[in-house]
Amino acid sequence: MNRQRQKERGAFYTPDDVVRSLVNWIAIGPKDRMLDPSCGDGRFLTIHPNSVGVEEDPAAAEIVHQRAPGSLIHQGDFFSWAANTQERFECAAGNPPFIRYQRFTGAVRQAALQICDRQGTKFSSLSSSWAPFLVATASLLKPGGRMAFVVPAEIGHAPYASPLLQHLICNFEKVQIVAISDVARVCLDRGVAHAKEVQGIEVTGYADYKKLLAREDLHGVLLAVPEHWHAAMAIEAVLAGLDVYLEKPMTLHLEDALALRSVVHANEQVFQVGTQYMQLKKYHKARELIAAGAIGKPLFARVFHAVYLPLNLQGWRIDRPQAGGGVILDITVHDADTLRFALGAEPIEAIGMKQASPLARNGLEDGAMSVLRFDNGVLAQLHDAFTVKHAGTGIEFHGETGSILGRNVMTQNPTGEVVLRSANGEQTIPIEHESLYARSVAAFCSAVRGTGQPAATAEDGVRSLATALAVVEACRTGRAVAIPPLAL
Repeated sequence: MNRQRQKERGAFYTPDDVVRSLVNWIAIGPKDRMLDPSCGDGRFLTIHPNSVGVEEDPAAAEIVHQRAPGSLIHQGDFFSWAANTQERFECAAGNPPFIRYQRFTGAVRQAALQICDRQGTKFSSLSSSWAPFLVATASLLKPGGRMAFVVPAEIGHAPYASPLLQHLICNFEKVQIVAISDVARVCLDRGVAHAKEVQGIEVTGYADYKKLLAREDLHGVLLAVPEHWHAAMAIEAVLAGLDVYLEKPMTLHLEDALALRSVVHANEQVFQVGTQYMQLKKYHKARELIAAGAIGKPLFARVFHAVYLPLNLQGWRIDRPQAGGGVILDITVHDADTLRFALGAEPIEAIGMKQASPLARNGLEDGAMSVLRFDNGVLAQLHDAFTVKHAGTGIEFHGETGSILGRNVMTQNPTGEVVLRSANGEQTIPIEHESLYARSVAAFCSAVRGTGQPAATAEDGVRSLATALAVVEACRTGRAVAIPPLAL
């Protein structure tokens, strides 16, 4: 079955080592009766024969009869069966089908939501199939029952999964992590060891990202790795048919970013770059005011983004040029995207100077001041640093008839205020504070679900990287550097 057909049916079979780990964890003894609510080809049932499996697909159900002859197999819709069965189980395990809400419809969805309603759990209209599967399965467990399932990462961040998490918390004594992935061996080992220490069980770790991308049950990835990994990992993920959320900057080199952009445009996967500041409502408000003429013709902008880099975030950012360290690729790239968004204009030229205090090493900068010229004539001054402990952050837009002042807004924290100053006086603009990362992940999830667009696209990623690299070159040469238009 090809990947597209699997997506349509929500059928993603689980690697054997993961199956064995999950079943051995929840099936304590041979007398434990186990349920797999969507048993697929029966690989969970082969590990523990004292089982009941439900499978909608007749061809797959026939395979299960052959692979697990000692198990009882029901062919049909799980939710209809669950609503009528009187049997209860000591444990349950499996990999429920991941069918997005657009295709999770009709009588099956109605039956699923009715079961969940009876359990006191209500899902929104955006819920995918796997979440009701877990609630319905949990309703069939005996007191003290255990279950272990492969679920998408959306359990941790998708709004529609919140009722499921609440249900699990209220009905289970423990909810445990069973797999962790990181390309850095020291981080992977630390995470696996910590999870085992806290939970008392083995946790599967992936050090080779290629093996992770090869998993058939994977729908998307969030790439949170140093910049020198970005291009290769993102291209491979897109070509594997996965939706991708990539940290900023898009890549280290412009040619790699252009290649990645071409791959993204040639495929149908969702792709979002983590230039997160532009997603917040305070910048949407600034953009609306500028577009509405609240400050007249925009002339100048200033960004104050000089902060102190916490010790736990320093590492490669201050001593590894080959990994993308330095304040320009870490902070200036954020400023560029925020300015592009708010002004509705593109930077065309950059000048700059950099500074290296005792914090940065190996030729990296930990402070920079730059000026960008935009194609609408605006000049923008940027001050970025890793070394300033007590300065507030901010962004300003100055026009012929007024100014917009954002105070303490260039931060991940839900703080700050936006003020409009004109001949009519000073007006504080109402803004809704929100979590930067929650907003970013929510935008990605909406795009994946087909209900929204990525907050920052591959095109945004290319243009912001080109701007940051122009500042790097301007600081190196002491000359003004043109920023290419980079049209598709």
